[in-house]
Amino acid sequence: MATRTGSKARSIFESPKKTTKSAASSQRAPATREPGRPNRLGVEGRDWRKVNVVLTTEEILWLDRLALDIRQKTGSAVSRAELIRAVVDAVMESGLDLTVEASESAVKSAVSAALNVRK
Repeated sequence: MATRTGSKARSIFESPKKTTKSAASSQRAPATREPGRPNRLGVEGRDWRKVNVVLTTEEILWLDRLALDIRQKTGSAVSRAELIRAVVDAVMESGLDLTVEASESAVKSAVSAALNVRK
């Protein structure tokens, strides 16, 4: 039997719906950015949205330790969000097909195998 995806799951791939602006907000001048100046993420030309992700305490501590180790070795500050985006971007660019995985643990196993992680 095929698994059905709810409307909320499908809607994340759709463009956001246009909302009507109030008279007060439509009078404000649009925000401008100097040409070539990076956006909040430091990447020109990439659309972004803020999302909330629930992580375990262990995962948060690992990200914080990694960020601290990077800062101690390179002098550059890296945030948790930058680390998470880097990992997601790397998996996206890898071409790894995760669509056949049915659970978080299956995705973890597939990514670990692709990275040749040994336990």
